[in-house]
Amino acid sequence: MRFTPPALALVIVAVGSSLGILARAEVGEVSTGRSIVFPEQVVSARRLFVEIEEVAASTQSLDRADIEALHAASTAEIFRSLAGIQVDGGGAGPAYLHLRGADPNLTLILIDGVEVNDPTDLRGGSFDLRNLDPDEIEAIEIVRGPVSAVHGSDALAGVVQIITRRAHDRAWSRGEVGDFDYLSWAGGLGGGSEKVEWDLRAHHREGGVDVSGQEYRSRGAGAKGRLSLGEESRLSWSLRAENHHELRYREDSGGPVYAASPELEREDGEEVQFAARLDCDWGAATNFGLRFSTLGIHRDLDSPAIAAGRRGPVPATSNVDQLRRNKVGLDLRHEGRTRRVAVGAEAEFEEGRSRGTLDQGFVIPTDFDRFRRTGSLY
Repeated sequence: MRFTPPALALVIVAVGSSLGILARAEVGEVSTGRSIVFPEQVVSARRLFVEIEEVAASTQSLDRADIEALHAASTAEIFRSLAGIQVDGGGAGPAYLHLRGADPNLTLILIDGVEVNDPTDLRGGSFDLRNLDPDEIEAIEIVRGPVSAVHGSDALAGVVQIITRRAHDRAWSRGEVGDFDYLSWAGGLGGGSEKVEWDLRAHHREGGVDVSGQEYRSRGAGAKGRLSLGEESRLSWSLRAENHHELRYREDSGGPVYAASPELEREDGEEVQFAARLDCDWGAATNFGLRFSTLGIHRDLDSPAIAAGRRGPVPATSNVDQLRRNKVGLDLRHEGRTRRVAVGAEAEFEEGRSRGTLDQGFVIPTDFDRFRRTGSLY
């Protein structure tokens, strides 16, 4: 699957991935005019909305004010500032998250409820944090500890839920320039009425690499919204699309000072995710939901040989990876005074392939395919 610029632009105009799971508390108004602040709730740990105090696992959440207070230049820096989280790379090269000391592929990363882990990525099987601009983030929810009973084997170390930004009925923008041709800008616009809500956003980041010849560029856009279909039904959606390009010295090559060869590693990649959710309320305590999500990833990586790395000579490699993951599910939730119940079903269809070579003086193919069909009831 390859996303050309016209196709990417067309997808951005379309509706996208589900607001799905909301991780923040809301403020409501009652007839007396007093504001009621509901306890902070999380949903990544269970299928039900639960207060943080009820979750057995260690849980942490950040809102937009917390993120802005960190003044982080990248999403990787946001996570580096949090206790118990290690982030590899992020300067020149991928930035992968380690939760509770586990490998990156054991932490499930969700963006607006859509799983973005890439099992075809030979560098980690997780999500490269550099491909998400910090200005895209509205909130972050972290659940430390195994929650595989809810999210599957990818969540042995925990779950990180990232909720993309809303404009809240206004326009916003930010821009930065700096040394080494650094340029970054982001902006968004939102509006609507009681029946329709919509938000658009975009970002562009390039430069800032202090080594001659190295390059980095990331650009993306997104949309999310909500449509009221009546007093008891609503349709929610959101979309995220991103592409990036990078030239860098390969890991363990020695960098610009010690590398035996000036040849640089090249990576080009694209990601598009979309999801939608239809909710119907049956009375004040019962909700029926139907959801769908899809994720597409394309990555092209070309790495030069290293004459003498930490583990000896490293051969040149070349990989083109593609992944498509579709999920469909339905659930019924009842939250009464004396009981709270969630039942549902989910089906996942995952198809990925990697086409690559390993140059040992003679070319060795490293191709593999991944197919996974999963059905579950809970």
